[in-house]
Amino acid sequence: TRDALVNLLDVYATVLDLAGIESDHRRGVSFRPLLSSDPIAREPRVNALLEYHGISKRRALALEEDGYDTAPVDRDRYGIATADCYYFEGPFGTELLGDCDPAVLESELEGLIADLETRDGLGEADLSGLESQLEDLGYL
Repeated sequence: TRDALVNLLDVYATVLDLAGIESDHRRGVSFRPLLSSDPIAREPRVNALLEYHGISKRRALALEEDGYDTAPVDRDRYGIATADCYYFEGPFGTELLGDCDPAVLESELEGLIADLETRDGLGEADLSGLESQLEDLGYL
């Protein structure tokens, strides 16, 4: 075995790699090289971006109907994990688990967030089509 930092996006990239499928639109990194006893060609990742994209629409509506304000929990939040620390945006501010310099982690996190490709401009038609597809699949 090897010690290496991986995340769920890497699972997707690894499955594509194992299937021999090329994709320019993946954010993860295949950990297939880590499964081999051969030397690794690139340096292992030193941190991983963590993402939270709020609560489901159904859950938000239920909470609002019960009189709760969903704003504190229904927004994008990000964090960064290293081998020694976990730095993240919580509902009441940033939190640090581990003994690391929060300023360094904040700077690294800002860089990772800036590199994200985000989708803007989804119209209501896009969302309703997506919602109906998710409902058909039993997710909503």
